[in-house]
Amino acid sequence: RAMRGCGQGRGGDRPAPPGWLRSLRRLCDRHNMLLIYDEVFTGFGRAGALFQAGSELADGVVPDLLCLGKGLTSGFPLSCCIGTPAAMGAWGLSKGEALHTSTYLGHPLGCAAGLAMIELMDQGLLKRANELGEYMGTTLEALVLKHPTKFSGHRGRGCMRALEVVGGVAMSLKLMRGMLESGFIVFPAGEAADALSFTPPLTMTTAQWDAALSALEELVHKYS
Repeated sequence: RAMRGCGQGRGGDRPAPPGWLRSLRRLCDRHNMLLIYDEVFTGFGRAGALFQAGSELADGVVPDLLCLGKGLTSGFPLSCCIGTPAAMGAWGLSKGEALHTSTYLGHPLGCAAGLAMIELMDQGLLKRANELGEYMGTTLEALVLKHPTKFSGHRGRGCMRALEVVGGVAMSLKLMRGMLESGFIVFPAGEAADALSFTPPLTMTTAQWDAALSALEELVHKYS
């Protein structure tokens, strides 16, 4: 089997390079391996599509198994694994016994939360999240152009973005603490923790995002 996220989360909010997932799909097919996507982080509108699986953003590749959580219920303890008929059929049909169990399997409140999230996506939350993600990308690009000696670039997709900080981990941690004192939670990201990760609620307003960037700019001037 080959298990792979469609992008890195705490590893730096990095989408998979164009063509890479398609190559991985061919490799798995060639060696009769299952391709498993971990979309616990990217799923349910976080990264520019309902799922990266099957999305043109991620080469249109469909995995054999898809793992989901987090956004599935907006944080309530529930996860699921979706698979193709061929992959799921390998278990065979139940004769009454439990083929698979988990701690929160079938939790009524969790399932209700999951159904409500699917309904919200259909009612416009996904469209809103995509528009918000585009706005985040545009404003981060403007911030980098405005402060090229402080930020070397930005990356990510949808509402899953990272801002590359000049000055390495020392500066990124200083900015992170300053943002927390200003009322905004951001995380260091990347192998060297030299970037700031922005993964806000999909219900965040553009005014709230603008306020966060204004606070970040104030810190930039403060630490100059």
